[in-house]
Amino acid sequence: MQAYGVDGCKAGWVYACVSEDGVGIGTVARLCDLVEMVPTGSRIFVDIPLGLRDDSGVARLCDQQARRLLRPLRTSSIFSAPIRPIIGIKDYGQANSESKRLSGKGLSKQTYNITPKILEVDQLMNSHVKAREMIREVHPEVCFYGLAGCRPMRHGKKTKEGFAERLALLARLQSEVEQIVKTALARYPRKMVATDDILDALVCAVTARLDDHWKTVPSVPEVDSKGLPMEMVYCEL
Repeated sequence: MQAYGVDGCKAGWVYACVSEDGVGIGTVARLCDLVEMVPTGSRIFVDIPLGLRDDSGVARLCDQQARRLLRPLRTSSIFSAPIRPIIGIKDYGQANSESKRLSGKGLSKQTYNITPKILEVDQLMNSHVKAREMIREVHPEVCFYGLAGCRPMRHGKKTKEGFAERLALLARLQSEVEQIVKTALARYPRKMVATDDILDALVCAVTARLDDHWKTVPSVPEVDSKGLPMEMVYCEL
């Protein structure tokens, strides 16, 4: 069984694969390209909101509970997912206004910047049976939290200390990770794949591999109008 972790990057999507054969890193322009190339029965854990509200300003329970898990250090890494009707709007001002009109809540610029990827995955999940069978939502900081014994990371992921902290944790679970990361950093320029994108993809893949330890936030996920769960999967070690 192959387990994939996926994170958005400037090149499109960076993915890590963990299997009996070891660990690998790659990129695809579209998530559907990865879905098409992986064997049936694979797992793909992606750092992107899947289940979405249609017209409510109430944050998804998974977003609310993930913030509580990551208190006090990493709560800011969790943002509220946008509502589905605005994810295809190409102007921030218009998207923000429409979000306020429909839900009573505005839209942060940070959230707006990833709406093209949210739209891409939403369309994929609602049109592709294979994708729906293998893709689940994760958040890297929640994954690191679980793998660290339910303890948030001490340092921000874009800092030198944060990189070392996360790499050391991954290396304890996958011995070859340090060399894989070194090779990936040499292969992909930072303008296409950021350093933290690689670690995020890896922790999502490791989580996808450890199915005996899976938990979800919340434990009983909400389901949206398209039948997609509003959840984040993580491992509790």
